[in-house]
Amino acid sequence: MDFWSRLIGGGGSEKRQPAPNNPQQRLARFRRIYDQTLQTWHKKASLSSDSQALDNVRSNFQRLTSYLHDESRSPAPHLCISYAASSQIYTTVARIASVSQNEGIVREAVAFYGALIDSEEEDFLASPVFAGSLMAFVGRLTGSGAMLLGIDTSAEIVELLFGIAAKIRLEPDILPIWFTSETRNGRDLQSQKTNFAGVTQKDDFPLCYQLIDHVHHEGRIGDFARTGLLYIFESAAHSNTLEQWLVESDMPTLMATGLGALYSQLSRKLSILHPADELPVILSLSDYADLQPSKDAESLFSPAFSVEMDTFLSYLTFWQDVLQHCKSDDVKATLIDHFQILFLQQLLYAHFSREPLVHVWRLTTRRYPSLLESSDVDGGSSVAVLTYLRRILDSLEHPDLVHMILQYLLALPEPAPSRPAPPPRSPTTEKRRMSLMLLKEPEKEEDKLSPSLFNLVDLIINSLSSKNTQTVITALKLVSLILDKDHIYAVSTLVRSMPCRNKSPQRTVGALDAEVDAYLALAEGVGGDQELEEAYGDHLSDIQMVLETHPCSARFLIPPMINNPNLNQHPTSGLCLKPVDIHYLSNDDPMFTSLLRILETFFTNNVETNLGLTDAIINLASCPCIRLEG
Repeated sequence: MDFWSRLIGGGGSEKRQPAPNNPQQRLARFRRIYDQTLQTWHKKASLSSDSQALDNVRSNFQRLTSYLHDESRSPAPHLCISYAASSQIYTTVARIASVSQNEGIVREAVAFYGALIDSEEEDFLASPVFAGSLMAFVGRLTGSGAMLLGIDTSAEIVELLFGIAAKIRLEPDILPIWFTSETRNGRDLQSQKTNFAGVTQKDDFPLCYQLIDHVHHEGRIGDFARTGLLYIFESAAHSNTLEQWLVESDMPTLMATGLGALYSQLSRKLSILHPADELPVILSLSDYADLQPSKDAESLFSPAFSVEMDTFLSYLTFWQDVLQHCKSDDVKATLIDHFQILFLQQLLYAHFSREPLVHVWRLTTRRYPSLLESSDVDGGSSVAVLTYLRRILDSLEHPDLVHMILQYLLALPEPAPSRPAPPPRSPTTEKRRMSLMLLKEPEKEEDKLSPSLFNLVDLIINSLSSKNTQTVITALKLVSLILDKDHIYAVSTLVRSMPCRNKSPQRTVGALDAEVDAYLALAEGVGGDQELEEAYGDHLSDIQMVLETHPCSARFLIPPMINNPNLNQHPTSGLCLKPVDIHYLSNDDPMFTSLLRILETFFTNNVETNLGLTDAIINLASCPCIRLEG
């Protein structure tokens, strides 16, 4: 009867169904799903061994997360979110996910935490209980003896941590929830500081340590970890306590040793020869294929090496990003000290001065590719070191790092600063530096090595005279890069120059025109006069760009009426390098002599050698301060 009444639209009374998005009903369903999850967990003595129970728990976690997302997009009141905060159900979710040993449930638990954070209600990030629960959960997942997680799951965990670091950067008031620095008595702290590595304080800031454990990864994991850690260093500008903690902790040591560990993974023997089936056109038309790679040398173009090199350079770029964005002078000074002593000096000398350093570095048994131990007789170690240094200098833009590397490797003296001196270091920063300097001192005086005994200039000059074609090519490429990008460091080191007493032009316009006509006549005799004018115009445009972009050309391109006192200053902190003056090459310059010797065999050289030689000569001659006559 009821069926027919409804069918013909009878006047029988009809019960009104509540709206499906009613907050009270949504909360009831949310609690019912949570209670079902608790019952499943409590009924099973071993949750990880019951596949049906695991599926049920995972499905319930998904539904709980879905309710949180739906409620965040719905009008207030948000009763499910309030219930999750008041009942602290996230702690139970974390415990269930930890004991399940199931990656799918772990991913859903991470998504549940993310939904609570994204809700931006109940101030979860300002809750000490929430912070402690989340970091304990992540610690159990990533700690020693933990379950193995896939790349996607690990990426979601690190992305969650990155989101927290981004919130701390935007809302400094929540920093004390995630970072607590316990007060230590002076004697205790001083005894720990006797170790140069700094004080390990994971309980103070577990978020920071979790991020640094993942900065060396490639892909999304490394990107999120590096950016999150960068935000934490930025936050030091708003917290004196965090600033002091970063200086005293082992974070700078971990960052420097991590960079060294990635560098140590690069092959000590490298071949720069292109694969026979991937030769550039200009090389395929020559006898380039006749060259043979060194024995046991890894190819520069192999996929495995490319991954290792890209990972190392990404971490190196992260270093300069930290220095660029960190506003704390003490933190930057501490980082630069660790970079110099724990990485840069090992780039020159591959030995470790004392055993504690080996323990902290935790390197593999592979030898550190170094300048001092490089040679082209052992299968390409000189090729490797010169190539790595070129890639390092090419990827770095931060003036402090570039200055530190070239000043040390070229054995440049420290010039007197012409800018106001930087603010004095704090006592803690100075003590850390003294500990580092003491650590690197050899136990015996005769074992003490210095760039003044053997430096990058010596290696380059020796490599240019090598009988190994690959060594010559890599040396030419490094010379070209330094002359082009960091020319101010090359003068008086790579290039021996003499100052010009008479700085007025010595060449007349007529002489220049006569020489140009002679060269044009030579080109016309070789290639004919067809399209000669167009080719010459293109050549002039290219050379004009080279001259205008040269680092020494800036002050010559600015009109004289514009007074810019910073024009000749190198943008290093607290340091002004002396600008390159008008000069000419010395007759006994060993590098230019080596270039001329290679030029004498131009028509019998390898094509890639001639390309590198041409690039080096162009970069040497394009400096506006050099006189061609001398």
